[in-house]
Amino acid sequence: MSSTGQHLVVYMPYDPTADAYRVYVPENAFVQDLKDAIAGNRWFKYHVGDNDLLLFKCNMETGTPDQYFQRAPAWLRENAKAARMRPASFLSEYFPDGPAPQKDRKIDVIAVTGTSTSYT
Repeated sequence: MSSTGQHLVVYMPYDPTADAYRVYVPENAFVQDLKDAIAGNRWFKYHVGDNDLLLFKCNMETGTPDQYFQRAPAWLRENAKAARMRPASFLSEYFPDGPAPQKDRKIDVIAVTGTSTSYT
């Protein structure tokens, strides 16, 4: 079994100071593995709590946290239905070439709790 994996940049819009963080998942991971990694991440777990996570492949430009917080809700309203990631799917279905290269400075995934379903 390979010990390689990938880091995806994840943003959760829980408040204007929230930042995006890299989250590691193993090679051949499912979307559910990413959900579990986010829920266990020290930056996100307080905001996730016992809520289910909804993940959206976004490829959104980075910037400052206040810019993420302004752009993410609008992006979700416009794209959530088409961009929602399904837990039983392989991440490679959404990222066939892997996550965005670090030099491109993109957010790969927006995560919201199931209690924030106004986007879907």
